Amino acid sequence: MAKGYIVALLKFTNKEQFIENFATKITPLIEAHGGRFLVRTPEAHFTEGRDYSMHVITEFDTFEKARTMIDSDEFRRLQEHRRGNTDTVSSSFMLLEGGDALAT
Repeated sequence: MAKGYIVALLKFTNKEQFIENFATKITPLIEAHGGRFLVRTPEAHFTEGRDYSMHVITEFDTFEKARTMIDSDEFRRLQEHRRGNTDTVSSSFMLLEGGDALAT
């Protein structure tokens, strides 16, 4: 089974509210679904394109576990806080299925 990854490149509009209402509450939910943070940092050491306030990569044991978390009511409620405190036009948030589509 392929692993699941959530990648978020976020531009804050209200950092304090983002941390209080999203960041502090998402960790237990991610962990409950078999996920763990690989990277969660404001620092980027090489960039092209936009600057972001926060760079996040989260890994899940399986893609299905990541999908189940994203489809949960609890995650949907937290999403409102993430969206409400980041610039959704300048940010990116995605669920990826592990693998290498270019490998032969």
